[in-house]
Amino acid sequence: MALKVEKKDKNKSILIFEYNVLLSLKGLKHVCNVYDFVKNSEQNLIVMDLLGMNLAKVRKILENNYSFKIAVQLLIEMLEAIEEVHNRNFIHRDVKASNFVLS
Repeated sequence: MALKVEKKDKNKSILIFEYNVLLSLKGLKHVCNVYDFVKNSEQNLIVMDLLGMNLAKVRKILENNYSFKIAVQLLIEMLEAIEEVHNRNFIHRDVKASNFVLS
């Protein structure tokens, strides 16, 4: 399990929006499971699955020591994930390696 935390000192809460989007995407192969939204006087929290490292970190660790085949396989998985989200009528707007994680 993992917690994503948003402090209440913000003027605008975006975590509840993110939680509702994740609920709408529930059951998709490439989207993490979300379990609860907790709101208290100091912070908002999303309870979700803990996943692996993001692709930007993996790339930095491997220092380009991965095959063309692996790169293509990752690209295909990323495109499938984007397609799943689009098929539920959402557009991601921030597609980058650090927003894709290994599970």
